Amino acid sequence: MKITKINIFLGLLLVGFIILSGYYVLPHLRSEKIAPNIVVFQRPDYNNLPWEVKNWIEDSKELFLSQKRVFGSKTYILVTWGLKPTAGYSVKIDEVFNENGKLVVSVLLKDPPADSMVAQVLTFPYDLIVINYEVGDVEFRGKGAEEYLPTLVGVPYLKPFYAQSENIKLFELSYSGSKKRNIYMEGIARVFEATYLYRIVDFNGTEVVSGFSMAKAGGPDWGYFDLFLTLSETASPGEYLLEIYTASPKDGSKQDTVRVIFNIE
Repeated sequence: MKITKINIFLGLLLVGFIILSGYYVLPHLRSEKIAPNIVVFQRPDYNNLPWEVKNWIEDSKELFLSQKRVFGSKTYILVTWGLKPTAGYSVKIDEVFNENGKLVVSVLLKDPPADSMVAQVLTFPYDLIVINYEVGDVEFRGKGAEEYLPTLVGVPYLKPFYAQSENIKLFELSYSGSKKRNIYMEGIARVFEATYLYRIVDFNGTEVVSGFSMAKAGGPDWGYFDLFLTLSETASPGEYLLEIYTASPKDGSKQDTVRVIFNIE
């Protein structure tokens, strides 16, 4: 086969075109597939989750809440929408990206279409994703049916409940000191102006301790609180009732009361 100057010229032209195409086109395609600020995540199979994460989902599913939890060098992002009266509600984390030094989680929440036929069953819609490394500050942004997503303030993630009402949850209640007269508790509250009240009543109905305190944040977020109370050394042995509650802004009546019965020696 005879090689002419025209064939050599056409060959060089083709090679040059391929090189230029790779230089200009391929980086452009790569930038469209993975933008520098986009964070890659996965939706894990529930059956393969660590049991600690499964329990965390179960503890959280009845609340409208957005959370981050670092476990085993991975970051789990959980958004729960609480109890719903029917099927058809959905929660989807649709985008995660970095912005101004923090992680932004975009969440789409949808109600059932008004004219749809849905199963009449109680549901707990949620979404869980995992990022394969530890992340710092997270901002949640809702869209669709909900724009504001409540978060936990003052505690990294939800713990199991010892006792609860709709808007006050106790994580722990413990006793110490002489004859168990020192009482320690911690929990979260979603209350107006972050204020909650407490009292202890003896078996005769007499109030022996009372007061108020504040959580780390007010509603609609859930603020962490802890409280240390001490009964007098002269307090009689027997059964006592602890109440954690809020006061109605309308008439001052008790609301969201958590009650725990305990004994001192």
